[in-house]
Amino acid sequence: SQSQLHQTELFFQQSQVQLNQIQEKLEDTLSQLQHTSNELERLQFQQVIIVSNSGSESQMEYKLLVGDAWCAYQKANMAKMQYLLHKSLKCSPTSRTETILNWLDSFSEYAGKKGIQFDTESLVKSEAWQQLLKQIISVKPRQ
Repeated sequence: SQSQLHQTELFFQQSQVQLNQIQEKLEDTLSQLQHTSNELERLQFQQVIIVSNSGSESQMEYKLLVGDAWCAYQKANMAKMQYLLHKSLKCSPTSRTETILNWLDSFSEYAGKKGIQFDTESLVKSEAWQQLLKQIISVKPRQ
């Protein structure tokens, strides 16, 4: 009958609304889970650096910054990676050139530990990397 058809349509619409709400909650939960997983990975990474550190406090800070930069790179957060690598310069015990090479070596090492391939060429051709090098190489005027 017409009444049963109408009730069935209403039930279907309500079910569709509930399904959409459940899907939204699921997507939010998955997003939170991914964020938590990334944060856990970063903290575990830092723990390994701290436990294995045999150098000075500034060397440990340098390693932590480079490790955080790697995590940012892994999440395609190139601006954060750029910021952290630039910040690590202040803690680096080596020349700027050696520090830049160390960043690449570190990223390659971290990728190897995760069992993934590190594409050095892709990184060094990225806009964020090019900007970082310009910041590092730029000579400040004397006052």
